[in-house]
Amino acid sequence: WIMKTMGADVYLDAVKDNFWRPRDWYNMDKSTLIFQQDNAQVHTARKVMDYFKKNKKSLFFTALLLPNSSDLNPIEHIWAYMKCQQY
Repeated sequence: WIMKTMGADVYLDAVKDNFWRPRDWYNMDKSTLIFQQDNAQVHTARKVMDYFKKNKKSLFFTALLLPNSSDLNPIEHIWAYMKCQQY
């Protein structure tokens, strides 16, 4: 849980603490891993973009390619399912 306002620093801490460790634990191929995020301001902040560029992390921006594509955002399928389950 992140109990702070999500700014570039908090976002980078979350990425560093919660994304790369599982990648290493599951021994995922670092050269083919692509980090997916949308076009939210915190994701496109200069500090964030510089971090990914410096660390040679591949980025995939769903909002730049397909702004309304729920197929690339799995949480949308969960929201749709939950909505159907309501009475």
